[in-house]
Amino acid sequence: MASAKAGVHVVQLKPISVPKSLQEGDKFVKWDEDSTVGSPVILRVDPKGFFLYWTDQNKDTEFLEISSIRDEGKLRDSVNIGPPDIPLEEKTLTFVYGSDFVNVNFINFCCTKKISQEWTDSVLKMAYNLLALNTSANTFLVKAHTKIQLMTDREGKIPVKKLVPFVIVHLVI
Repeated sequence: MASAKAGVHVVQLKPISVPKSLQEGDKFVKWDEDSTVGSPVILRVDPKGFFLYWTDQNKDTEFLEISSIRDEGKLRDSVNIGPPDIPLEEKTLTFVYGSDFVNVNFINFCCTKKISQEWTDSVLKMAYNLLALNTSANTFLVKAHTKIQLMTDREGKIPVKKLVPFVIVHLVI
């Protein structure tokens, strides 16, 4: 052990780099596990790779913390979207997320096969990045700031109804 070199792990672990195409976003059709109705959204990743967020037609923004993504599952139901020669499984992103491996939720996004493959590869690299999962306190503050910035409404203001639950969850009594 005495011969181990300092800083070797830093060289092997690479920080998250978010491709420009994911930051700019792509058009998807989104539906939850509880819903059978799809809605068109623009899906993006913030520049630091903390959050996957989407904006619907009403300009409402929802987001998902990338570090809570456990897997990118395959859609098992038969749903007909797009040309029949490309299986739905190849053009659907199904994100499995949750606070642990037992209590998980699913969210689905449908797009073209090429975009689906690019997003799957990139998002899973970010979700399983060890540096992102074991980072400094300063990075967690930046992450909280990014989350608050994503809470803005159509007018660019942060609604109190979104901010209060965020603050209350993090209070320690």
